[in-house]
Amino acid sequence: MKLRHQILILLGLPVACQIVSVCVLGYSVAKVDEAANKERKAKKVMFVIQQTGGLLGQRIIDITSRAFSSHKYTEGENAPILASLDEMKELVKSDPEPEKIVAHLRTNLVRFLDTWEDISKSYVPGKFKMYLSQFFDTQDSLEALDVMYRLIEKDIERLKEIYGPIAEEFQPRAIEARMALRSAVMGAITVDVLLLIVLVILVNKNTLRRLQILMNNIRAFSQPKAQLQQLSGNDELAELDKAFREMAEEKARLDEIRKSLMAMASHDLRTPLTSISLTLEVILDTEMASLSPELLKKIRRTSSEANRLVRLASTFLDIEKIESGNLQVEMKKTSLADIVEPSIAAVRSLAEAGNIELVQSYNRTWNLSCDEERTIQVLVNLLSNAIKFSPTNGSVIVRAVPGDNELLRVEVADSGSGVPESESKLLFNKFSQLEQNAEIKKSGSGLGLYICKMLIVAQGGEIGFCPNEQGGSCFWFQLPALSKLS
Repeated sequence: MKLRHQILILLGLPVACQIVSVCVLGYSVAKVDEAANKERKAKKVMFVIQQTGGLLGQRIIDITSRAFSSHKYTEGENAPILASLDEMKELVKSDPEPEKIVAHLRTNLVRFLDTWEDISKSYVPGKFKMYLSQFFDTQDSLEALDVMYRLIEKDIERLKEIYGPIAEEFQPRAIEARMALRSAVMGAITVDVLLLIVLVILVNKNTLRRLQILMNNIRAFSQPKAQLQQLSGNDELAELDKAFREMAEEKARLDEIRKSLMAMASHDLRTPLTSISLTLEVILDTEMASLSPELLKKIRRTSSEANRLVRLASTFLDIEKIESGNLQVEMKKTSLADIVEPSIAAVRSLAEAGNIELVQSYNRTWNLSCDEERTIQVLVNLLSNAIKFSPTNGSVIVRAVPGDNELLRVEVADSGSGVPESESKLLFNKFSQLEQNAEIKKSGSGLGLYICKMLIVAQGGEIGFCPNEQGGSCFWFQLPALSKLS
């Protein structure tokens, strides 16, 4: 499955779940509102029914009492009852059966009141015998009134049967709706939590795990002979991994070509350059007296340049061994003096040329575990840099002090202008050079300190830089310290 499809599923499932939850909750709320509206309507209908019944009873009493009093009939006395019926009709107009019942009720009620009014108008107050005769004369009308009244009662009872339960059922329905809402909320929360757990497991198992493999491949990319793990699948991550591994294979192929060319060029250069340098030294030693000063100067300059090219070729070979993982170090117990003395001797001529004093300050009984040849190479490089950056008549100090974690710390301090803080973090990077002195920069490759760092790290040590308290710079390295020599 493509990664974009996985993302759509991961995003779509929670959204769909939330939409369903909202719909369920909305439906539950709508049901509660519907029940509440029906309850309010039913209560109002029941109230109007009771109101109509009360008005009807009062109207019957008024009509009956007129037969025994001097009160006379006036138009519009039925208006309150009719208004109550109209209100009832308005309330039930959306319900087909109650609407028919109310229309039937109104017809019967109006006929009932009109008939009762007609009977009441025919009574003669104060004449009992005439009243009895009148009563028997209106017997049929009274029976009709009884039938109409029973129909009225039947209609009213039917309305009560329809709306009475609705008016009383809201509380149970509300409780039921609340339970439904609670169940819906708890269900939605449960589904969301379970869905989240499932999605986290799936993402962690599939996408994150495969991303971790891809990240490990990227980290291993810069290492020599890196073994890259292949991603399975056909999504975008697998396609990216495939392209990345193809690039890594191409890089490995080009690296092999570069290494072969570097090794061949360095070896083929170093051999003739060494021969040239030795020849020039022999000429200088044997023919110096017979050479003119101008020619002698040119031979010395050529010899110096040849030696510089030999050192540069050796530097390239060292870098090739370091970066290919073929650098081998032989750790053994070595006296600190056996490291410092050869290093001082190697740079003495350079120091004398610049009138630089070399000062030694260390305990000759100390010794350390190291590769003697590689450690001398590091110390010579640090001393050469210190001499280059020290002013004429300056000094360079080599000292040793106990380091951290049973390490012996060797320091090289110069009296130069120091290293700018902005450049201090780049000192041990490949091709990094200070911009203080253009002539020195031109003569260097920018690889010396980088090689020093690799050589010290290969021996399990540390290397670094700090400002010198008396001015200038202090470069140091630490290697495992051993007991005194016997």
